[in-house]
Amino acid sequence: MESVVETENPSSPELGAIEQNPAPEEWTSLAHLSVPLSVSIPLPHISLGGLMALAPGQILVSHWPTNHDVPLSAGEVFVAMVDFERVGDQLGVRLSGFQMKAQTT
Repeated sequence: MESVVETENPSSPELGAIEQNPAPEEWTSLAHLSVPLSVSIPLPHISLGGLMALAPGQILVSHWPTNHDVPLSAGEVFVAMVDFERVGDQLGVRLSGFQMKAQTT
């Protein structure tokens, strides 16, 4: 069975994750804090005129290869590399590594 972490309630930490990965003593008091996570894929530059001309249904194509993992960040801090996964009717990410990989296009 796959391990799926629900993140819809940011005010309650995933206690199992905290127990599995004990933090150093000095960080324990901060373990309950929630942090916003994000993944982003760079898109090509577009002129302001092109941006203003966008309409619903148009597709912006990234230069990010589909076989490359995407960086997961907490604010501006790199956390891990992830790949996208379908979880029911939602989109999730699967942790694939904690080393920043050099991506080439």
